[in-house]
Amino acid sequence: MSTRDKKLLIILAGVAILALTYFLIFIPQSNKRDSLKSENMNLKSQYNQLSALAAKADDYTKKTKDMSDAMQQVYDNFPSYLQILQSLQSAHRQLLM
Repeated sequence: MSTRDKKLLIILAGVAILALTYFLIFIPQSNKRDSLKSENMNLKSQYNQLSALAAKADDYTKKTKDMSDAMQQVYDNFPSYLQILQSLQSAHRQLLM
């Protein structure tokens, strides 16, 4: 083998190593990077939604308490025993007649 052939073989080996590096390392890492970018965007969107809900959590808690208090007031104004009491009073009136 001549010196020229050896140089060509060394150059060819270098190009082959670069090509293998590109196809075996760079492309898979590039695909993984793109996948992570997509996942990161989805997670950022989810984070923003949850942050907005967390910022309103105190307001939701207060509204829930206010509604529960309002419902309790309605229950207090119209107790469940009222029907029983009315039935007894009605029966009592009928007995008196």
